[in-house]
Amino acid sequence: MGYTKNIAVIKGIKDGFSADGGALSGLVKAEKYGLNLKVEVSLINFAPLTEGKYVCAVSDGKNVLILEDGGFEGNSAVDTSDGFAALICCVKGQVMPVASAICGNFHDAVLGIKAEIERAENPEPEKKENKKESKDYGKADGC
Repeated sequence: MGYTKNIAVIKGIKDGFSADGGALSGLVKAEKYGLNLKVEVSLINFAPLTEGKYVCAVSDGKNVLILEDGGFEGNSAVDTSDGFAALICCVKGQVMPVASAICGNFHDAVLGIKAEIERAENPEPEKKENKKESKDYGKADGC
């Protein structure tokens, strides 16, 4: 039952969500001691949304934890001792990844995070025929 602390830098992956047109940034810090996990997320230069919300989740490649209000502290199956992946998404009906943070060799884990956020935000999938696709994702006034 050892203690580990890992930090990853947030990097933008989608334009149009920064407060001043600059780069999205920030940190995701994860501390693990036994089953206790503490995750803190600081978002830098993210534009406030007029509609929708930002959702962040972390993964160890096997388990995904969706964070409430930019952080989490408690027992979790997510094991960040070897690193983690984090994904920040804009959610307004659909889930749009806008930034990520990778600590260690967890690049592939990002794909699973988006799917888990979609499941959590849309527990009952909509019928495809009623769903309208939009190609204009880059607006901070709502995804």
